[in-house]
Amino acid sequence: MIFNEALYKKDNEDNGVLLTPQQIKEHPDFISIRELLYCPEIGCSARLIYTNRMPKGFLKAISIQDHSAECWHHTDQEKERQAKKRILANGPLTDEGIKTKKKGLEKFLLGHLSPSNTTDTKPNNGSDKTKTPPRTINSDNPSETIVVVDPGNSSGVSENELDPGFKRKEPPYYSYAINELSSKHSNKNIKTFAEIKDIMVNDYSVYLTASYNDTAVTFILTEDFFSGINRDQTITFLKDIVTFSKQQTVYLAVLCQSNVIKPSAIKLYVHDIRNLSFYIEKRFFHSITDATAYINHSHGQ
Repeated sequence: MIFNEALYKKDNEDNGVLLTPQQIKEHPDFISIRELLYCPEIGCSARLIYTNRMPKGFLKAISIQDHSAECWHHTDQEKERQAKKRILANGPLTDEGIKTKKKGLEKFLLGHLSPSNTTDTKPNNGSDKTKTPPRTINSDNPSETIVVVDPGNSSGVSENELDPGFKRKEPPYYSYAINELSSKHSNKNIKTFAEIKDIMVNDYSVYLTASYNDTAVTFILTEDFFSGINRDQTITFLKDIVTFSKQQTVYLAVLCQSNVIKPSAIKLYVHDIRNLSFYIEKRFFHSITDATAYINHSHGQ
């Protein structure tokens, strides 16, 4: 819900002043007044938030803030809530979602390996998500079902149970170099890379050890990773890649999840075989089979 103006009122004041987004942006006390913006309707104390994502900025309601029953925005708020039906879905990312995230990861990897070739000098906040302008919901539209995908969640709704026309919202993955990870990055979806060092196999999982900038990491390929594929053949291919990495640098580019991160022993979890890419001799390979085929063809392994 977007607003054209907000009531700026200090806590100890009975009256306030109405401000447009442009006036808020240009206000000399911009930092402090952002915390004191309210719905402009008389008697309504719902907080508003100013967002500077467009040239002039805009004002929107905070979803957890209820407008008073007498406020005409209260009806719009209820319609908006009813129009969005969010369902937590199990299952992996779509192929298109993985492709998009891998493109961002490739750029991130190359930026670290060849910093002189990138013009991006912004500090890394982890996300390379493209910002989109706000949208308003037409209350006359039928309800909108948004499937919120959680790749680490084993339970949820099957998309086959949903009505046609639902929208799929895939989670963001945040780009960090291994040496940037700390405990604050626990329980996150992460895009990262590292130089492959070795492989270890047990009855349930496969462990790929790697490092970057003197920081070690273990990528754990879980049981889910091998679901529906030939496990033994996949492990053989991975061993071929690791053997080749003893002669030539191989970078592993990964979409993964973290649990509790301990900087002294970083472990990241990979649940889907599609989430791996390899950077070999200045070329990206987006699957284990493609990387193995290149190694065998070019180097006769």
